[in-house]
Amino acid sequence: MSRASGDQECCIRDTALKLFASFFQDSGRKFVVLIFIFNTFHTAKSSKLANSLAMELLLNTKINTVVSPLLVRFPLCKLTSEAEGTTKSDLLSILGIKSKEVPNCYTEIKDVLEGMSHMDFLSLNKIIVNYTDDVKLQFISNGANYGIKVDKIGFNYPSSAISFINRWVDKATLKRVTDVLEPNDINNKSSMLIINAAYLKVTWEIPFDITLTKNAKFYQIDGKVSTVSMMTKMDTCLYFQDENMNIQFVTMKLASFGITMSIALPETRKGLSELLHKLLQEPNYFDQIQNNMKFETIKINLPRFKIKNCFELDKYLKKIGASQLFNETYSGLDRILKKNSTSKNIHLSKVKQKIFIDIDEMGIFRKLPGEMYDETHGLAFGSTEVVGDHPFYFTVNLQTSPLENARRYHLFQGVYYGPEN
Repeated sequence: MSRASGDQECCIRDTALKLFASFFQDSGRKFVVLIFIFNTFHTAKSSKLANSLAMELLLNTKINTVVSPLLVRFPLCKLTSEAEGTTKSDLLSILGIKSKEVPNCYTEIKDVLEGMSHMDFLSLNKIIVNYTDDVKLQFISNGANYGIKVDKIGFNYPSSAISFINRWVDKATLKRVTDVLEPNDINNKSSMLIINAAYLKVTWEIPFDITLTKNAKFYQIDGKVSTVSMMTKMDTCLYFQDENMNIQFVTMKLASFGITMSIALPETRKGLSELLHKLLQEPNYFDQIQNNMKFETIKINLPRFKIKNCFELDKYLKKIGASQLFNETYSGLDRILKKNSTSKNIHLSKVKQKIFIDIDEMGIFRKLPGEMYDETHGLAFGSTEVVGDHPFYFTVNLQTSPLENARRYHLFQGVYYGPEN
């Protein structure tokens, strides 16, 4: 960085700090401006896991889909801390970090994730190993440092193990997410599993006005026309239009510090596939778009929808370079075992993830129509309009801090193709 650009950034930092100091004495809008200032300087952490896994999965499915590479990241960081040889090198490459950064994999975003507790966000993240005394106690005990829990269960009785794990998920998500494991997901050869489950009820900082919701047409990718409940609001959001790709991007704040939701809406119903290929081939494309976004008053039309799906992520992890983890002969994870272990090898047998995302006008903070914010009324003539009446890509994002060299992560990534019969 040149001295001139460094001085410029310092000047903006000072201005941002003054805005932050005045936040507690003035309106919340100044806090939003602060985030915008830093969005223009700090780019997201790109990795094969964050980008390629999601895009490979989304391109491989032609149904409404939501996935969270971030929730897979935490247990993989935990395994990286014990891995050796090419396994460790492969994992560091997939995660897009250096060895010294592994212990901070979760801690740098811990506060933002824990801050979502007042919204309806529930999750369970576990590494489960076959019950044995050969696993080091330290590997079992320090999982919380990586945002996960490590547990031992006997896999000798697969059906009992599956039922027990599924009851864990039921309890952690208040039965909003159930049956992550299926009857054949554990067998007598299973060694270690990664299980992710999460539920999010999206709660907006500026809710949609339920009195403006009406039935509208949704144009699906196969030419069919469906009916959706189309929500509408006016909001001051980050916005950018890529005229080369003919895609509108809008980012709206959710009701938790550092959490936003972005919508990428191609001009035509067939433009989604082109966008996903673009994101796969150019991992920093979405970050570049975010850094070019400006605040505008937008009329937003978005369908009310729910997506729940479950995926086995083994083949996607192998495709991006994690195949050694699954090697039954040598996985590079023997450091998990005690030095005097009689076990020959411990390896990753399966990675399962089930996500449920629920999007409506408000979320968990309910308001009567007369109590809605002014932004949801008086739909201004001539304002920019985003109409989600055909397939689009979406992300739920978190930013670690507006004041430091903050990184942005996608908590969830998904596609919406329209109502499913």
